[in-house]
Amino acid sequence: MKGSAILNVSVLVNDTYTNITLVSIANTSAMNLSNRGAGPLNPERWWGRNSTNELCGLTGVNVETTCTLVITAKDNASNTNSTTQFVVCVDNLAPRVLNFSTNLTISHKVIGSGHQINFSVNISDMNIFQ
Repeated sequence: MKGSAILNVSVLVNDTYTNITLVSIANTSAMNLSNRGAGPLNPERWWGRNSTNELCGLTGVNVETTCTLVITAKDNASNTNSTTQFVVCVDNLAPRVLNFSTNLTISHKVIGSGHQINFSVNISDMNIFQ
């Protein structure tokens, strides 16, 4: 996804014995999520919205990388759980065309109908074959 893409994060958190006091999502910088209140089965709904660049701590437009985002929940007994994480592929660059070659030479100014022309090219991009 593009680094400018907005991620809408929605998390359900449940603690049997006490209230959740903080839920955040982070890589290099953390964003605290807002509490939307308890639902009918008592999980607390937390949400947030930010760009991929902000959540991953990325700057600039020429970024092509992966970023692991970790969701952390903390209750009012100071117990912390950071076991939920996911990887985001940030792809702000167009595919690159490299090593273009052909079997033609400068001496072949005219190609007859029986000649075969071969082209070879390498294409590089983070999201190819994913």
